[in-house]
Amino acid sequence: MLFIEARFHSTTPPPLRVTELMYHPAEPSTTEIAAGFLDADAFEFLEIRNVGNSTTSLTGIQLTDGVTFDFETATITNFAPGARAVVVSNPLAFSQRYGTALPIIDTNTGSLRNSGERVGLTGGGGVAIHSFSYDDSWYPSTDGLGFSLEIIDDTQPTTTWDQGASRQTSDQSLGSPGAANGNGDSAAAPPIAISEINYHPPLGGYEYLEITNVGTAPVALFDPNEPTRTWQMTARVRFTFPENLSLASGAHYLLVPFDPIVESATLEAFIALYNVPSAVGILGPYNGSLSNEGERVTLSQPGTPSDSAPTIIPYTTVDSVTYDDTAPWPTAPDGPGASLDRTDLTSASDDPANWQAHVGGTAGNGPPDLFKALLQTYFSAADLADPFRYNDWADLNDSDQDGLDLLTEYYFDLNPTLVDADSTCTMTITENITYITYRRAKNIEGITLRLECSEDSMNTWITMPFADELISDEGSYQIRQATINEGTANRDSLFFQLRFSR
Repeated sequence: MLFIEARFHSTTPPPLRVTELMYHPAEPSTTEIAAGFLDADAFEFLEIRNVGNSTTSLTGIQLTDGVTFDFETATITNFAPGARAVVVSNPLAFSQRYGTALPIIDTNTGSLRNSGERVGLTGGGGVAIHSFSYDDSWYPSTDGLGFSLEIIDDTQPTTTWDQGASRQTSDQSLGSPGAANGNGDSAAAPPIAISEINYHPPLGGYEYLEITNVGTAPVALFDPNEPTRTWQMTARVRFTFPENLSLASGAHYLLVPFDPIVESATLEAFIALYNVPSAVGILGPYNGSLSNEGERVTLSQPGTPSDSAPTIIPYTTVDSVTYDDTAPWPTAPDGPGASLDRTDLTSASDDPANWQAHVGGTAGNGPPDLFKALLQTYFSAADLADPFRYNDWADLNDSDQDGLDLLTEYYFDLNPTLVDADSTCTMTITENITYITYRRAKNIEGITLRLECSEDSMNTWITMPFADELISDEGSYQIRQATINEGTANRDSLFFQLRFSR
């Protein structure tokens, strides 16, 4: 426990964000050409959203860089909290493609560069509100193939908006102007998780994706009201699931880049190579390939078309992950023969600490339990067979009475039979930044670390976001440092704790 005193204040710019770009629209359809719209650029748009909690005036707001627009001439002058509207290249063309019910702020000057460029939003006196760059190499399906480029979380710090990992393709063709993207406000997503990614197999291996039902009941991978509307993979790797397909509780599907029905010899080789259980379904082929450098993988479900666009089926994200081949992501899956396994299927999919490298892949077998392997190393079979000592809650035991339970000993790479709790974690404070240095086993699997804070250490504990970096490599474990640099309201005193879960 630690007592902290800090006083600070900050100023907040208008909470406006450019949340969606249709920078390289699909070519005009026959109907659109007949209506006189011959240039795809006429269908460009930028979506603006008020991410704040109160109405914001658009007076003095301007779009700068790339396309330009002065909101002084806008048809909308005040923006309600959560509101979305679009700035378009050609209002008539936009209405032809998307209908007339969507809120249009006005027409911009210029056009968005297909290869990527900087887009800026400024306030009165040219004060920067929000600025970012995009690149057409991030998601090829947004570069003329009909999909827009959307921000995944429009409440994240604006410093991350220049990163491809903060983006995703729209879940539906033609984008979702004026509506929440796949990670927006919606009902709770079905309990289907992207659980394994084999993105860079060695020579003779195969790419594949694994999805798992982490719920307690079967999940239909289609719209029960319209069974022909099935689930899809909707990022660079694209796949439409067959009709009338469901996934049982705890079961897996493997998605592969070959046709398992037509290419029977390839299927047999795949099953033999990865020891795929007979009960695991194998689906394919998916379109595209998994990037060796990392990319976004998205699983989406169909929704109900809106009255303004009855022919466009909206898709919302069920699960999505942006993996990478560089640290802090595990690097072993990048070619040597390991897959990328998700350790906690109910925790954050984009957290590198929630993924592990598994040599040879698991392909429908589920991840190995290295925690149980640790118990088998230090304790006898008789001890482990004793239900009163080692049961489903064995991770809570403290066999050596050093104040650390077995799960924490495993995470810190300690001997659970020796009193060795010293020097596992230290904390320092510099102004408003908290540094927590701790040790972590290199081969850790299946354990999620959370940093939590409380004002009184008795009641509510709040999970704190933190940046994690490697300080040194010490053989079987690493020394790592977590940095917490976000202030909280009434931060007169705070207590911190590290919490581990399986």
